[in-house]
Amino acid sequence: MPTSLNPSSQASTNATQTAVDLPVHVLAGVGSKIEGQLEQLGIQRLFDLLLHLPRDYEDRSRLVNINDLQDGQSALIEGEVTYVDNKRSGMTVGRRCDRRSATAFF
Repeated sequence: MPTSLNPSSQASTNATQTAVDLPVHVLAGVGSKIEGQLEQLGIQRLFDLLLHLPRDYEDRSRLVNINDLQDGQSALIEGEVTYVDNKRSGMTVGRRCDRRSATAFF
C-alpha cells in the first residue's frame, strides 16, 4: 500500500534542510549570470560548489633549488631578477640564484 506524506511530515523534512542544500544564488555576488555559468558546470547547490575541486594543483609552499629543476617543471624559485624584456609577443625574465641563471618566458 503506497504511503503519502502528511503536511506535518513535509514540514519536518523541509526543516532539516541544511545550508549546503541552499541554491548558489543565495551567495553575495551570485546573480542570474553567474548562476547560469555555475549551472553549466553542474553546480546548483552550495554542496555542489564545495565538491567542485580544481583540476590541477601546484604546490607553491616549497622553494626548489634552481639546480634541481627539470625541463618543463613548474616550481617556486627565489632569486634576483636581472632583466625583464616585455614585448607584444611575450615577456622574458632573467634571474640569478646561487651563481646560476635562468630565463623564463611568459
